[in-house]
Amino acid sequence: MENKQFKKLDTITELELFLKINEKNSGLAAPLVYLKSSKVFTLFSSGRMIGGFVLGEGSNLRTVELGAQKGEQNGLHCRLVQPKHQ
Repeated sequence: MENKQFKKLDTITELELFLKINEKNSGLAAPLVYLKSSKVFTLFSSGRMIGGFVLGEGSNLRTVELGAQKGEQNGLHCRLVQPKHQ
């Protein structure tokens, strides 16, 4: 059985690695300042980062708010929650 464990990231180096992996996998380039003001947890398996999540503590708590330009956030959110008409 593989050894899996959660780890809270604390150093800038760890946060930058998380950003790099997250951007590669999700296409979202979150700012480092957002991660520094949040709690970032990752899941490691056999020493390799295989997942993670961010608990935001500031006013931007949602990924949608980070990925959209100012003024476009409401429209993006509406498009995400409203079903498409068929």
